[in-house]
Order: sequence, then C-alpha cells, then structure tokens
Amino acid sequence: MKYLSSFLFALLFLVACTSVDKRPPADVMTKEKMVLVLSDIHLAESVVSTKELPRDTSIYLYRELEKQIFEKHGISASYFKKSYAWYTSHIDQHKDIYAVIIDTLNVRSSLAK
Repeated sequence: MKYLSSFLFALLFLVACTSVDKRPPADVMTKEKMVLVLSDIHLAESVVSTKELPRDTSIYLYRELEKQIFEKHGISASYFKKSYAWYTSHIDQHKDIYAVIIDTLNVRSSLAK
C-alpha cells in the first residue's frame, strides 16, 4: 500500500508539473497513458527475454504481446510510434515518463511478491 501511494503521488506530481507549453500535441498520447503503455511493453520485453527461445520465436512472441498491449490500451502501433518519437525528441518529457515507469514497475514487482 505504501508503494501504491508513492506511485500515485509521483503520477500526480508529474501531471502537476506539466505546463501548458510543454504538453504534447493533441495527436500524441498523454504522459499518463504513455507510462501505462511503456510499462506494459517493458514487462513484455522482460517476459520474452527470460525465456530460452530461438531468436525468431522470441521476436514473434514479442510482436504478439505488443499487439495485445496496443489492443488493451485501445491504440494503434502507428499512434504509439508517433507518440514515442515525440517524447524522445523532448528529452525532459521523456525523462519524466521514465521516472514514473521505474516507480510503476517497482510497485508492480512488490505487489507480485
């Protein structure tokens, strides 16, 4: 519970610190949604990398997991790629996202134990 409240505080802080001129355009994912999608993507990468599979099988498995993640979040691969490109070109925003992703994955990990 302690980790969950820390995560929620970090997410609230992230939202509060976003000024109007630093917000992504309307056709780019919000920071909050990007955090959720990227967290799921990193978990999928972890699942695939821990399995001892041939390279082509690993690639296929990851692509299938990625499709499921996009469906879960109601987005397309092209929308994700466009959003990710925007955030990587705005490094301060990108750093903020990954700070929350690290907290999110730590919370998920502690809840899974």
